[in-house]
Amino acid sequence: MAESQLTIAVLAGLEPDPIVPALSESERQKLVTALRDRARELPLLKPFDVGERVLGLLTKALHKPVTEVMADVWKQRQEMRDAAAKSIAARASVAEVELYEHTISWAVHPTIKVTVNQMSVPLRFDVKWKGGLEGAKIVIERAHITKFLTGKLTSTVSLEYNAFPLMAPIKRTIDLPGQFKLPGGGINLSGMTDAVAPAPSPASDESSRVVR
Repeated sequence: MAESQLTIAVLAGLEPDPIVPALSESERQKLVTALRDRARELPLLKPFDVGERVLGLLTKALHKPVTEVMADVWKQRQEMRDAAAKSIAARASVAEVELYEHTISWAVHPTIKVTVNQMSVPLRFDVKWKGGLEGAKIVIERAHITKFLTGKLTSTVSLEYNAFPLMAPIKRTIDLPGQFKLPGGGINLSGMTDAVAPAPSPASDESSRVVR
């Protein structure tokens, strides 16, 4: 299977993707209107219709891949670090870790600048993402999570401006195929850069763990 290209912008429906549908035209227009109205609360932007421009800038600000979000969280989880340490010690062992109702919560506060008449004004947004893996397995090789094996990815994205919801939370459920390969060699759990990570050996062992 092709590598995952899922980003927060894709899961929010802000840009199209072969796997995840974008917002409908009516949903998109409601969001553009909400962005325009919020922007007009600022004196500099009050006379202008900048909804489309703000949406474009916000979409670019949310191009963070979902795998990077998972990496940020999983590097802090002891059970993931333990599995990674085992794969390093075994030199190229493969660990299949089962995930049941495994959830990740993440928030970001992108600030974009809108320029009119050579003057700029910042707009700060609050974006929350909650992801879950149901009935999935992950494969850890040489301290890297390299792929998912079956299961489902659930996603909820919320967009706010000054505590004002810009649209209803966008919920998605994505069936993971038999092998969902992660880009860039996978998620590195070792705490070392890939340039100094241990090289594989010909031997290969397999182990399995369950994480909730």
